[in-house]
Amino acid sequence: GVTLEGEPSGKPQTLTYEGGEAQTKGFAQGVKLGANAKAFGTLRAAGWPVLGGPHQWRRGELSVRWAAVARADGDLASARRLVDLVESHHGESVGWMEEAARLAFSEGRFVEAEALLRKRSTQHPSATASVALGRFLLDRKRFDEAETIATSMIGAYPDHITVTMFAADLARAQGQREIARGYSLAVVAARMQYVDLYETRKV
Repeated sequence: GVTLEGEPSGKPQTLTYEGGEAQTKGFAQGVKLGANAKAFGTLRAAGWPVLGGPHQWRRGELSVRWAAVARADGDLASARRLVDLVESHHGESVGWMEEAARLAFSEGRFVEAEALLRKRSTQHPSATASVALGRFLLDRKRFDEAETIATSMIGAYPDHITVTMFAADLARAQGQREIARGYSLAVVAARMQYVDLYETRKV
């Protein structure tokens, strides 16, 4: 299993995984745990703010956004200190904008959160950046603006699971059950196709 000890406020942290143990500190400091890529992928799927990808994970390297851990734990003051510290040292990176926007949303600073999401989408355009902005608008019940983003993204990325899931959630929020069902079935089909491909490669 996985355990975290200590407060994610810049102090040394202890992260243990399947008997391995390592010390880390700060916002996203890598640690050596000797676990495999599948295990770290499972960790991310369980909701942990794990960074990197299989290339790093295969070497047993794990990086975690401590600010996200603090935010999820309700310790917004510690999360804010970490986010401000990272900005002062590294500037406004893509990862910083993403976490700063989420933190601002958690703090109820919705104007700031929207500004950060729009800035990220403009400076570093991608499907995930647009979906992040769209989900913000969906949460604020600004359906028309969210619909504009969803329509544009579905046209540009018809097979992108994140985009399709967003479109399904938006349709569901507006009571469009059949449309939401169609998008949801497309997501299931895409995931099954991925599983089949993975199994084929294993063979």
